[in-house]
Amino acid sequence: MRFIIKCSKKIICKAMVLVLIFSVMSGCSQNGSISNRISGKWICASIENTDKKADQSSIVEAFQAMSLAMLIREGTKIEFFKDGTVSIGGATLKYDIKDNKNINLYADDSKEGVMMKINLSSKELILSSEIVKFNFKKDNGVNK
Repeated sequence: MRFIIKCSKKIICKAMVLVLIFSVMSGCSQNGSISNRISGKWICASIENTDKKADQSSIVEAFQAMSLAMLIREGTKIEFFKDGTVSIGGATLKYDIKDNKNINLYADDSKEGVMMKINLSSKELILSSEIVKFNFKKDNGVNK
């Protein structure tokens, strides 16, 4: 009887360790870092203005969003690279992901640029501010 209890405890311990390892591995592979998941080509599917009135605190943000909107139109292709650069309509910018919720797009080493909220799935990328929302679809090369 003791032999059976000892064997079952060992089996249960091994099973628990395996479950723990598989759950950690599956969680990591699904969530991956945004920097890795954002890499690739995207096509702007739509641009939405929020119609929010600019006040003093959001004038700078409105100007930044408008400058980005000059580069991005519906149908514009952008490509994020793992080295921290992004190609937008022939212009190359740098980007930093902040706390998996925000992305900073900037042109030089001062890192002063456009800060936007980021929402990313496997097929859709949304960059948004209080002024504008850019909706991108993953470019799989099918729509050429």
